[in-house]
Amino acid sequence: MKMRDDTQREGGNKMGKKAEMTPQEAAKIIHKSVQYVRLGLQQQRLPFGSAVQKPDGKWSYDIVPIKVYEYVGKKEVDFNENC
Repeated sequence: MKMRDDTQREGGNKMGKKAEMTPQEAAKIIHKSVQYVRLGLQQQRLPFGSAVQKPDGKWSYDIVPIKVYEYVGKKEVDFNENC
């Protein structure tokens, strides 16, 4: 999972880190295909993110890592471990 330090940026969250997760990373964690994650988010069937179709027809995904881990039943998450 990619991590970036937002402490220097205005509007960064109070914890100082912002986690980003790709559909590929989410798929690996929930043991499903990438297509499953993409379609699930596009159809609003998965509770850990959202998908928006841009004017050019491509999709953009916003996935909340902690929600992905909750979805598979993990309560504690080490965001420093690699997927």
